[in-house]
Amino acid sequence: MAPVAGPSYFPPLDKCLSGECSLISWETAYDVILDHEGARQSAVLKSFLSDDTSVEILRQPWDPFQQPSTQSKSSFETKTAAIHVTPSENGHYNINEIKEDALWLSKETKIDEVAALRITILEWQGRPTAQLRSGFTEEEAISIQDVAGASTLGASTFMPKSSLLAAPQKVSSQDAIPFSSLEQRRLRLLQLYLSERLHILKVGEAVIVTAMADEKDVASGASNDETVVPSWIRELGRALIEFHATDSSTAKKPSFLSHGVRALQVRLDNLDNGSGWCSAEAGNLEVEDVWAQNQITETVLIMRLLFIHIDAPSGFASSAVILAWYRFIHKYDFFSNFQPTNPSQQELVPLLQSLMAIISLCLLKLPQALEQLTTDSVDRSSSYVLDLQCTNELNTIFIEAASQGAVTASLALFAWSIIAQTLRGVVSDGRAERNQLVAGPEFMEDGSSNREAPRQLSIQGTAARLNRLEEVLEAITDTPLEEDPIEFMANSAVNGSRVYEVIAALSETLASSSDTVMDHDIGLLQIFCWPL
Repeated sequence: MAPVAGPSYFPPLDKCLSGECSLISWETAYDVILDHEGARQSAVLKSFLSDDTSVEILRQPWDPFQQPSTQSKSSFETKTAAIHVTPSENGHYNINEIKEDALWLSKETKIDEVAALRITILEWQGRPTAQLRSGFTEEEAISIQDVAGASTLGASTFMPKSSLLAAPQKVSSQDAIPFSSLEQRRLRLLQLYLSERLHILKVGEAVIVTAMADEKDVASGASNDETVVPSWIRELGRALIEFHATDSSTAKKPSFLSHGVRALQVRLDNLDNGSGWCSAEAGNLEVEDVWAQNQITETVLIMRLLFIHIDAPSGFASSAVILAWYRFIHKYDFFSNFQPTNPSQQELVPLLQSLMAIISLCLLKLPQALEQLTTDSVDRSSSYVLDLQCTNELNTIFIEAASQGAVTASLALFAWSIIAQTLRGVVSDGRAERNQLVAGPEFMEDGSSNREAPRQLSIQGTAARLNRLEEVLEAITDTPLEEDPIEFMANSAVNGSRVYEVIAALSETLASSSDTVMDHDIGLLQIFCWPL
């Protein structure tokens, strides 16, 4: 069910068209959030982001707009009805044109009609600024120069060498089309739609990172000065974190992470299939390139959101989530050969690969996994490590990645080999203890008497747990490889995929990024300083 747009998110249409209310774009909201002083003083931004519709959008940022429905069409008709907005007598706006554009946008992008109407009003309100930024066509510039007297005005005291009236430059075929034409107007609508999607993800990330940073400050005793980041942004971020944390992982309601993996798959499927806009009324290759760039950028932003949630101090992700992620990246060979269709999109590939690598590592929760293997736990559902089906499929994926020498898989591959080696050590110790107990408690291996020895497995846990660990180890080692599979994966990660070089390159890639997620703690990479 599409949420009813609140008054702060989408005021009454007549107030928007009369100029009484100006809509806030998600790009504007993001820009103000980054300016902490501006955010602290902006009651308008607070009202906008606190609106129920905005909160609902931020709860599912990768799918922010509902699909068209009977209810959304009815809401659209009500919002644009003559009783609520009358045609402009002075030609200030054309309500029929606005409605037609909104319905067209809804059809092309498959979003509900009210969401499309809001984007259409945003475009209408932003036309003066957009036109100034677009400059003038050659004919318009010459016409202005003829009227104003370019030779005199251009050398005036107030406008020396005015760039506004400078000699006209060549323009592209799209620029030559009149600004107010149907084609240009709808091209701007598509571009604004893409911008809104992108900045919803950015706003969601910004408020969540702010809340997490605040929690770190509290834990460390650092000051969280209200004059730096307003408390309401922190509260919004915490509310989103809490919602996502309690967003059940049951089959009836997939978790935040499950939704994220599906969203990534949708973006990559979209890249394969194209936007479908090139055959549309306002479609052209230029907007197709912008659309493709948006898909890759959204993919990066979604990965950043996933990383933030996965790296938060919490328990293991479910086996279903872990398998969904690894099946996804396995399908694309850990993005080792990912090539965008447009060379201009290539610059995002290293960041995409870096995020994929660190998410794959974080999901394994290496320190926690090792702790669970070496402590007395019989809860089979507590971790993917004790899930036979999960470990079996993960191992198959890692063996294949090791065989292919996938550099982008090296971090997770090395972590998995550490887990497997630790598991083998635990099982070996447990078997030795079990064999000793079977032989009898009265004599130790060195022949000395030990009448007080317990008649059960001690530190390694119960017999049932050891049996489970043996099953998992057998699944990992039962492969077609002639050599030891655990050593094979470790050697492949270190020598074939050059994991230590990857760590250095990854740190450089993340450190060189100015994106907010790169401020997040990635100290877990230090675990690879351990000897295998």
